Amino acid sequence: MSEQILNKVALCVVAHADDTEFGIAGTVASWVRDGWDVYYVICTDCSGGGPDDAENLNPAARQRTVETRKLEQRAAAQILGVKDVIFLDYPDGLLQPTLELRREIVRLIRQYRPRASSASLQSAPGRLP
Repeated sequence: MSEQILNKVALCVVAHADDTEFGIAGTVASWVRDGWDVYYVICTDCSGGGPDDAENLNPAARQRTVETRKLEQRAAAQILGVKDVIFLDYPDGLLQPTLELRREIVRLIRQYRPRASSASLQSAPGRLP
């Protein structure tokens, strides 16, 4: 068998925590069931949004939100059998298709050498979410 056939690795690149669960969780579960090593790449830092009734938006409260969302994302990924979740930590709401972002994604592709990949970073033309 060729190395490519044996390399059952998938890399899922998305802008936000939980984008994979809303978009491709069924596919991820199928890959894992079939023996694939699946890795998530979350481009943002999980700092955007929050409860509609939130009154305390100071930096400490925002950091608690970030920590909670990252824990929730890791827990969801673990349920599906995802090997690891990699956070690139770009500020949520400010993600742009910069050369730096593309280099980081290319570095991860070269590191993990996925046979399959999924990316969901679309928004308005020329702008990432």
